Amino acid sequence: MNKKILGWGVVGVLLVAGLIFPRGNSVVQQIVGANPGPESSSPYNSFNGISYWYNRTAIRTATSTLCSIKSPAATSTLVSADAFFTSGAAYDTTYSMGWDSTAYSTTTALGTTGFTVGANAKSVVLVATTTTAIGGTAQSGVIPPSSFINLKLSTSTAGASATYAPAGFCSAVFKQL
Repeated sequence: MNKKILGWGVVGVLLVAGLIFPRGNSVVQQIVGANPGPESSSPYNSFNGISYWYNRTAIRTATSTLCSIKSPAATSTLVSADAFFTSGAAYDTTYSMGWDSTAYSTTTALGTTGFTVGANAKSVVLVATTTTAIGGTAQSGVIPPSSFINLKLSTSTAGASATYAPAGFCSAVFKQL
């Protein structure tokens, strides 16, 4: 008889526990990848399999190659590349933007060969490769994996003895193929 009472007691406890702590048919909502605001520290965004890579770096001083930005480790197109100078040189200066397999090196020009900025001018140099064939490839604007977009000081009306300490930043947007 004690075994029957004990058995019914265990069944009763399990029924009460089942009512208090139900299992199954529970709705669990999981939110993944939400941003608390408009900024993201990720270097890329991917939507439905289309990935865009973003990079920004400060302009360097005391060098003829002012900035170098690495492309993704996959074949990509350059959506845009720009340099924003927050301080201008005291003389006319020409810059060129291009790509190479090495950072801060001689480059293959992107689009036009030079952009001249007037003396004491704050300026933006912008390149977009929608129609430019790069590197002899038949595909328009294709950048090889892990290549570098370089901004180079081409010429200056002040001559070789001029000191130039630019301030600003370079940025680039790539679309991964």
